[in-house]
Amino acid sequence: MNGVRRTPLKITDYNGGFRSGSAMLPDSFCLPTELIPDVRNQGDVNSCVAFSVTNIMQIFNQKEVGTRDRFSAGYVYGKCRDEDDTYEGMIIPEALDYLIKTGAPFEKDFPINEEVPKIMELTRNRPDLDEKAKPYRIAGYEVYAWAIKERKYNAVKEALYSFRVPILGDFDLRGGKHAMAIIGWNDKTQTFRVVNSWGEEWGNGGIGDVAYNKLARGYLIMDAKNSEALMPFEDVPEGEWYCKAVKRVYNAGLMNGTSDKTFEPDRPMTRAEMAQVLSNLCDKINDIVKEDKNASGTSD
Repeated sequence: MNGVRRTPLKITDYNGGFRSGSAMLPDSFCLPTELIPDVRNQGDVNSCVAFSVTNIMQIFNQKEVGTRDRFSAGYVYGKCRDEDDTYEGMIIPEALDYLIKTGAPFEKDFPINEEVPKIMELTRNRPDLDEKAKPYRIAGYEVYAWAIKERKYNAVKEALYSFRVPILGDFDLRGGKHAMAIIGWNDKTQTFRVVNSWGEEWGNGGIGDVAYNKLARGYLIMDAKNSEALMPFEDVPEGEWYCKAVKRVYNAGLMNGTSDKTFEPDRPMTRAEMAQVLSNLCDKINDIVKEDKNASGTSD
């Protein structure tokens, strides 16, 4: 199966990260049982992205309301893509961008899991689901795609350990690209613990271990709570046109706030501040170039 379609990385993708500090990570860790999503089965449909995302949304909702309601992977697979898409599988950033706008309804309201293009037609014919989905929109996401593999693995571990929610993993698996929810790790075996969507026959009841080096990219999906942790400024409200840009430059280390809680987005910048931002950007680009050369084994 090839349920993940990848697009080329952008500079902003390499900048994925957050400023919680370098946590002292244990050699092994796994989320507690109550924070591990249900094991489900996507069957022959290339909908692993939709299943992994809605599994993570299940944990967000459980932490908020205390119930383990499943969200509809079929709705996400059919709805969270451009209308002229003809390909099977999903582009993860595209699907997450749509989930920020659309959300997803519960599986009980749309338990269907079909392949493209049939699933697209079925979701279009159910506009009633759109209103049910809106209350369950995600707040955003961070991408962990460092060229230096250890840095990428550590970013995923720190996000998992700090926020206690599964991380969406894009893996190279069985000759294809496959999405699974990361719930833990083990440095001794060099593996991530994952919840798969191939039913309970896979692994140990649907949960298993995948080598670190099979991870291509990781995604921290954000709800309102962990979104605030990633961008703490009280004067940069969600919905403002500049909110996403402020998150990016802050978490990339290009700009700080004027205090721990304020960014003052309407205050004019000084020439000195602009010079510092440009200097930070040059340093960031230099780091990316160095990491790519190290990863590819090329020299200066």
